[in-house]
Amino acid sequence: MEVLVHVVMLLYPRFQQLDLTGPFEVLARFEELEIHLVWKTLEPVSDVNGLRLMPTETFANCPTADILCPAGLAKSWLWKTPKLSPSCGSMGTVPGA
Repeated sequence: MEVLVHVVMLLYPRFQQLDLTGPFEVLARFEELEIHLVWKTLEPVSDVNGLRLMPTETFANCPTADILCPAGLAKSWLWKTPKLSPSCGSMGTVPGA
């Protein structure tokens, strides 16, 4: 089946594994979705307990996200990140954050 939707799931240091892998398990069942695990580099990213996951894309080369899935505390990390990349979209800094 042709990929119709790109799902970008953000990795970040000390993430909660279940916050990422739970939604991944559900979304991976849909053939029309392509899931991208994204971080700054392609180096492994460790969760809060030391489990390491490999990103499949970097911010610089990820496709445009049809669905952005910031798991767990990534939401607070995103607000403090001035800009990810043009391809992944831009996140403005929240005043006072």
